[in-house]
Amino acid sequence: MSLSLTISESNVDKAANTSKITATLKISSSSSWNYDSRSGYITIDGTKYTFSHSFSTGTTTLATKSKTVTHDSDGGGKITVKGYYSTGVSLGNLSTSKTYTLTQIDRTYTIKFNANTTDSVSNMPSSQTKTYGKTLTLSTKVPTRTGYTFKGWYTSTTSSQSISATSTVTITSDQTLYARWTANSYTVSFDAGEGVTNPSSRSVTYGSTYGTMPAVTKQGYVFVGWYKNSGFTGDPVTADSIVDTAQNHTLYARYDVIRYAVTFDAAGGTEVDTTKNLAHGDTYGTMPVSTREGY
Repeated sequence: MSLSLTISESNVDKAANTSKITATLKISSSSSWNYDSRSGYITIDGTKYTFSHSFSTGTTTLATKSKTVTHDSDGGGKITVKGYYSTGVSLGNLSTSKTYTLTQIDRTYTIKFNANTTDSVSNMPSSQTKTYGKTLTLSTKVPTRTGYTFKGWYTSTTSSQSISATSTVTITSDQTLYARWTANSYTVSFDAGEGVTNPSSRSVTYGSTYGTMPAVTKQGYVFVGWYKNSGFTGDPVTADSIVDTAQNHTLYARYDVIRYAVTFDAAGGTEVDTTKNLAHGDTYGTMPVSTREGY
């Protein structure tokens, strides 16, 4: 008389890292036996399932039990399945045991990297394959983006959960990591030329507007605007202009000269039909002559 165990595996679940183990315990006897119900148990991976059953000559299925077991973190593993039956006769107690190797679950996942911007980004890492439960060794590539500092990889565009090289892989599906950026600050200086401005410099943030621009005055001139170059080419920089210079930089004040019409009052002398159009700093040049009798 002997016991035998048949073990099968089903319902393999990659996401849960589990499978269903079914164990069937049978007793075989070549002698003529016919006994009332006796007790026994099947143990699957440490969990005991009891039963009662009678047996007779030949092979009898005593019990079939199932359990959902968890695989090791790498998706594999081994479990022990035991069977026990108390015959209640001189044969005594019968037992059997098997070690079962679980189906290897593929617990590897693809991690993709998203720049999280429509701007041009260089040095982006390629996709990586990682294994659940293992330390995540991220690519050492650090992406670069003009005007911004890379702050790390995050599980979503809004998540506060950052992923580092020492993070443990706990995902159960493919995942995308999103870059997080901080806009850089730069000092913009204001070159008023011969004019006066306040402040002469301040901090601006890349990708944001310049904000309120400083007032500037120059005697005899009207202020036209701030420009990115001393040749005053291109459009002027205004409060609504976006900071797109990724370094400390200078804006230059452009002026238009104010011209004045100078007329001459002869004060009783002959009329002088002369008007001069002069700018601040010009010389008056040749002056008109008026005559007056007795003077």
